[in-house]
Amino acid sequence: GGMLRLRAFSFEKARQSGGVFLILFSIYLLFAFLSHLINAGTADASVLQSYSGQTAVNSGGYFGAWFSNLFISDGFGLISLCLPFYFFLLGYSLLENRFWELARFTFPYLFFSLYWFSGSLAYIKLVFDLPFTDLGGGLGISMNEWIAQFIGRVGTGLLLALSVLLFLQVEMGAKIRLFSRVGELFARWDQSLAPNETYDPAEMKRGQTTNA
Repeated sequence: GGMLRLRAFSFEKARQSGGVFLILFSIYLLFAFLSHLINAGTADASVLQSYSGQTAVNSGGYFGAWFSNLFISDGFGLISLCLPFYFFLLGYSLLENRFWELARFTFPYLFFSLYWFSGSLAYIKLVFDLPFTDLGGGLGISMNEWIAQFIGRVGTGLLLALSVLLFLQVEMGAKIRLFSRVGELFARWDQSLAPNETYDPAEMKRGQTTNA
C-alpha cells in the first residue's frame, strides 16, 4: 500500500511538473516568436548560420532564434503563433488534470490549420511576389512549388480552396451554402428551359419500346 501511494505521488508530481514546464515553455515560445517576427527575422538566421556565438537579437536568445527559425522561417510561417497557445492548453491540462477533451477536440483543427494556412499564405506570397519570407514559412513554399509542378499555380489555389471546404464538411459537418446555392440556380434554370415537361420513367420506357 505504501509503495502504491509513493508511485501515485511520484506520478502526480511528474504530471504537475510537466504541466508547469509546458506553460513556461509556451510563454517563452510566444515571446521568441513575436521577437522574431517584429525585429529579429534575418538576424536569427544569421546567428544560426554563423555558429560564432554572437549575441542573438531575439529576446529568447540563441534558443529563441533556433525555435523561431525552426517553426516560422523553415516551418509553418505565421500560423506557428498558434503553437504556444496549444502548448499552454496542454500544460494547463497536465497541471490541473482536466480540459483533456478540449485539447483533444482542438488538435485536428490545429493540425489542419498549420498546413493549410502555411500553404495558403505561401501561395499568396508567391502569387503577389511579397517580400515577407515568413508569411507561409519554408514548408508552405515547398508545398506550393511541389504541387504546382503537377497542376500549376491556378490548380494549387483551387486545391487549397477545395481542401478547406472538405475539411469543414467532414470535421464540422458544416453545410456548404455555396454548393446548395449552385444547386438551386441549376434547378431554376432547368425549370425555366422546360417548365411543362416532367420526367416519367415508365412513359420513356414505353416510348423506347414503340420506337424499337
